[in-house]
Amino acid sequence: MKVLVVDDNPIIRSGLTSKLESIEMVKGVGQASDALEALDMLQATHYDLVFLDIKMPKMDGLTALTHIKDTPVVMLTSFADEEMMRKALALGARGYLTYGSFTNSELMSALLMAPKGGIILGSTAASLIDFSKLLTKSPVRSLKEKYNISARESEILDALTKGYSNDQIAKELQVSKKTVKSHLYNAYAKLGVQSRLEAVALWLGVKEAPL
Repeated sequence: MKVLVVDDNPIIRSGLTSKLESIEMVKGVGQASDALEALDMLQATHYDLVFLDIKMPKMDGLTALTHIKDTPVVMLTSFADEEMMRKALALGARGYLTYGSFTNSELMSALLMAPKGGIILGSTAASLIDFSKLLTKSPVRSLKEKYNISARESEILDALTKGYSNDQIAKELQVSKKTVKSHLYNAYAKLGVQSRLEAVALWLGVKEAPL
């Protein structure tokens, strides 16, 4: 796979590039020093995944994210900020990793899962979410009741929020991949969403439920 690293700090950009180049599945790493350069590179070359810094001159990462339509994006930041993370996910980011705290396994998970529609949160980012608060605030409990989400559909949606692929969900729940797809299709129809990313955003409460 080909990966694009976008960061205005040359030391950080170079360090992440070196890490990625040491991973066998990564066949090429492009580098951009700002978002405008990155958008030009994405028009000229196909990349399978973009690692995009949030704080940059000329154009910030969240603004750039709105212009990237066909390539999965994992946000990079030095700031563990819940509101920033929610905005990034609501705008379509497939992940959120914090510099200095994400592990090699989290980086590998981003490479494996983000292109398949999974959501990747580094441990620091995940710690920002008060899941018990989310449950009472709106998403899971009210969505189950409002849209008649079955117990099995709920289990599968929970697994999506962890970034699991259909194969992983099937293995975890000991059902066939075909069964997982069927339940996902039914859940999407009930929730009024059309994609894995929309379903996760709704289930986590970063996107409002349709009326």
